[in-house]
This record gives sequence, structure tokens and C-alpha cells, in this order.
Amino acid sequence: MRYVFGFYAYFSMLSILQASAAQPNIVLILADDLGWTDTAVYGSTYYQTPNIDKLAKQGMRFTEAYAACPLCSPTRASIMSGQYPARIGMTAAFGHVKEVRLKAGMPESASPLFKAVTPNAVTRLDTAHYTLAEALKGAGYSTAHFGKWHMGSGEYMAKYQGFDVTMGGGGYPAPVSYFSPYKMDTVPDGPVGEHIDRKITGEAVKFIREHKKDPFYVNLWLYDVHGPFQADADLIKKYEQLCDPENPQHLPVMAAMVETMDSCVGEIMNALKDLGLDKNTIVIFSSDNGGLVDEGNYYSQQPPTSNAPLREGKGYNYEGGTRVPLIIRWPGRVEAGAVSGALASSVDFYPTVLDAAGIVPSKDQVLDGVSLLPVLEGKSLQLDRDIFCLFSHYLHYTGDRFLVEPSATVRRGDYKLMRFFARGPGGQDELELYNLKDDIGESRNLADTMPEKSVELNALLQSYLDDSDACVPVANKSYNPNVRMKQVGHTYITYCQQEQPYVFLFNDNPMPHKKVAVKLRLDCVSPGKILWTTKASASLKDHTVSFTRKDFDQAGEAEILIGDGTSEIKDIRIEVYGATEAPFSGVAVLKENRTEVISVDL
Repeated sequence: MRYVFGFYAYFSMLSILQASAAQPNIVLILADDLGWTDTAVYGSTYYQTPNIDKLAKQGMRFTEAYAACPLCSPTRASIMSGQYPARIGMTAAFGHVKEVRLKAGMPESASPLFKAVTPNAVTRLDTAHYTLAEALKGAGYSTAHFGKWHMGSGEYMAKYQGFDVTMGGGGYPAPVSYFSPYKMDTVPDGPVGEHIDRKITGEAVKFIREHKKDPFYVNLWLYDVHGPFQADADLIKKYEQLCDPENPQHLPVMAAMVETMDSCVGEIMNALKDLGLDKNTIVIFSSDNGGLVDEGNYYSQQPPTSNAPLREGKGYNYEGGTRVPLIIRWPGRVEAGAVSGALASSVDFYPTVLDAAGIVPSKDQVLDGVSLLPVLEGKSLQLDRDIFCLFSHYLHYTGDRFLVEPSATVRRGDYKLMRFFARGPGGQDELELYNLKDDIGESRNLADTMPEKSVELNALLQSYLDDSDACVPVANKSYNPNVRMKQVGHTYITYCQQEQPYVFLFNDNPMPHKKVAVKLRLDCVSPGKILWTTKASASLKDHTVSFTRKDFDQAGEAEILIGDGTSEIKDIRIEVYGATEAPFSGVAVLKENRTEVISVDL
């Protein structure tokens, strides 16, 4: 469960000095949203990845490797810290939000929309963590990060986390544009039309060339294949001609993005060979989570890829969301063309790299991962370990339910247990159990037919959560199954048409307006009131105005002015009293010149 490495500082320094003469270079290539079967060597018959295929022939390919979370920021944090997201508290992809939160916590309540009250996750990788880059830099490595970071901007960027040279990074969850001008303050614009991943790969090659005489550690964290879905026009045309609609992977722009990513891997490998560094460089290639498979996602109406035979994809704790490609190449130490079924996780990269470099962490450092070196060197076929994952949040609302519900998982041997928080009757947790050896698609829930195994793994999972001091979801006493939600831009609208009808408009950030008119359209005209919060006051009770039947015209519409003109309006709640049937048919927010800010039919 919790693995603590290290001896006294004297022995740590002695190990570093003994190993310094033969320290390998480290290149960690991380793709974004690349699914388990999104390369040819892992089974794709549509995507073309000759460089990654070659890398697998020269190194070891893991068939059962996992990202520490089904979303990007937590997995990236697990790589940098060597700790599970549950321990860090970074269980969501919040590295871009404005609020700086370094410790996870539980809110007192939640919207009636949610069955569970979920944690307020950490939004930054705390600089108090002794990162992998800092550990390597302390052992004499030159360090560089190129590409996506998404664990905070400002003082939490990569350049303050142990990296000598950086390009990219910051809080960006994705590139604004894959082609220059990039409109990102962390990536300088290049010639018009230059591709961002080719740019950062070129910078990585430049860094390697300049530090060829020193041990170096390079993060090349590519933006491909995350949305927005953009690629070279000629590549898209190529895959349009190769597209087979019967193939579950058939989106040409996705295939083009995969090829671009693959070409960047090839450029790094060619540079290492040309510089005579390929024999003494460990290359790790993986992804931060599974492929995106949901229809109507933020960037595309079509599912970008398919993770079949795995279930679901990015965001889900099923295999499609967390099982990822992993290839590790180290000539002379790792057998070329080897394939391993050993369980591996992104938390293992930290101890593996340090072990390979001969660096012993301090005795006080907590690392949740284990070194993969015994497997890589062929000394062991398996590792005595379990794999854990905590994803504490809701995602993908469909109009009446969330497709992703908060859950935690444990993988031991062939069995995987999933605990869904507060999903059952009365707010009880629900369990799902799968034998992945016999059922890789997680289609047969064995929780009821194998109760002893379920109890065993659930106890193991609870022990892990306790050891990690994790913030876990709890049943929401205010849950109302009649509540629904819609989204308009960055505004989330929850509403209830029964018992005590209301509409609640929640904004990520305050509106740039200090006065607005709320336009109501009711099927059943009733009195009520409007409450709102402002940038200066977070309490709904501080601002309220009532309305009566007299405020409505014959069509059942009314406009009520809210705002005191001193502070920007944030959230708005509309309550109706005495209605005997579904009252709301529409809500709009208008500026003083009657321009619509938000408008939605309910």
C-alpha cells in the first residue's frame, strides 16, 4: 500500500556518487488522451504509428499499465510526485482554475442534483513536493520540460518544480490552437502554421544536443491527441481515404493527430541515435489517461476514438479510462521486443527512474509506486503489488443522469473491485467486481456471486483510502431525484419542477455585469423570489427580491431587475411558491440594454 524508500542521507549520497559515472539519460514522453489501443502495436488497424511500433520492438511493452487517474492533471501529478492523487488531493483536472487550493477538503453540502457530496480537489501541484525533476537535478542531471503541464500557472509552473529549461506548461488544459499563432503565453509563436508539438519536440532535441555530455532528464509532454481536434490538412485527407466506417476507430482528424504524435517520437529517437546517446538513454512512452470516447464532448460531436475491447474511456474508472500504453526502452538492460503482463502504474515512474539512476530517496520520502526495474531487467515476471485509483467527481451529464459517478478501484491479480460512492438506495455505496483475465470488457459484475472476494478487496481499498488520508465522497442528504441540469456556455443551470420548484444558475466566474434583468417564463404563474450572490458576497441571503402574479403579463412572462450596481453578479436562484404543476418553461438573463446574457428553455 504505502511504500517508503530510502536509508540515511549518507548512504543516499554514497549511492549517487557511485552511480554518477554511468547515470543514464531519461526521456519521458507523455501523450495526452492516447487510448490503450490507439497505436498499431497495441492493436489499432487504422492509426499508423511506425515510430512507436519500432520503440516497442527495441524495448519492453506493458500490456497492463495504468494511469493513476482517468483524467490528466492527477496522473501528471502522480508522475512528478510518485504519489497517488488520493494522497496529494489532486483528484480532478483543475490545474487551470483560478482558485489556488493546495489541500483537498469536503464542502458542507452539495446541490440536490448529486447523490454524493464530493471533495474540493487540489488545484495546484504544491511546490512542497520533492518532484522527480528535483530529485534528478540534485543528483547532477540537467532537466527540461516541454509541453503540457496543467498543474497550475505562476509560481506552480514547471520552472519552479525542478526544471532548468521549460517551454509550454502553465495551467492550459489544452493548446488554444495546434498551429501558430498559438495564443499561449508559455509557447512563443512561430511561423504561421507551425505545429505546436513539432515546435516543442524541436526544442527538446535542441536541449538534448546542448547537454549531450551531461546526464539529462527531459519531459516531452505532447499536446496531441487532446482536443481541439486539429491536424495538417494533408494528413486528414490521407486518413479520409483510409477510413472504414465499420472500424470503431474511424475519425480522420484523430488518426492524423496520432501520426503527428508518432512523428515526434521518431524525431526524438533519431536525435538520440545521431548523437550517439541512444544506448545510454532510458525512453519511457505512455499516456495520461485513456482515449476520449463520449459523443457530444466539448470538442467534437463524434467519439474521437474507441478503446475496444476495453469499457468506456477518459473520465471513467473502467479499463478504457485508466489502462494506457507503456513502453520502456533501455538498450543493454531491457530485452528488445519484450512484452510484460506485470501490473504497472504512473506512480512507478518516479521510483523506477531513481532506481535506474542509482539514486536512493531519503528515508522520509513517501512513494506510492514501486520500481519496475526487476521486471525490466527480466529478474521478475510480476511485482508484489496492487493498483489503486480514486476519482471523486461527477462527469458527463446527459439530461437525467451522470455517466461518470465518483468511484475508487483496486486491482489485485486478475480481479478489479470498483466502489461507487453513494450510488445505491439510501445513499449506500455500490460495488462492482470483475475478473479481467476472463472479462477484459468488464461486462459481468461478480460482486454478488463472489461476496467473499468483494469483501476482501473492499477492505483492501478502504485501507488504502485511510492510509492516503483521502477525501472521499459521502452521501448527500439534500439529494433530490427530480432535479435536472442544463449547461449554457460556462453557466450551469439546475432546476426542479416539483414540490418546491426552483431554478439555480451557477457560473464558474462572476458575470461582468452589476445589474441585469431576469426574464421568467412560467406555465403556471405563481409568486416567488430571486436570490443572488456577487463577487463581493457569496451568500444568497444577502441579495433577494420578491415577485408576485401582478409582475407577469398574459403570456406568463415577467422581468425582474436584480443587482445593486456595486459588485458583479455571480449565481442566481429563482424560487416559486404554491405551484401545483411544473411552472418553469424558460429563464433568460438580460443586460440593461436587453441584450441576452443567458437564455434557456426548461
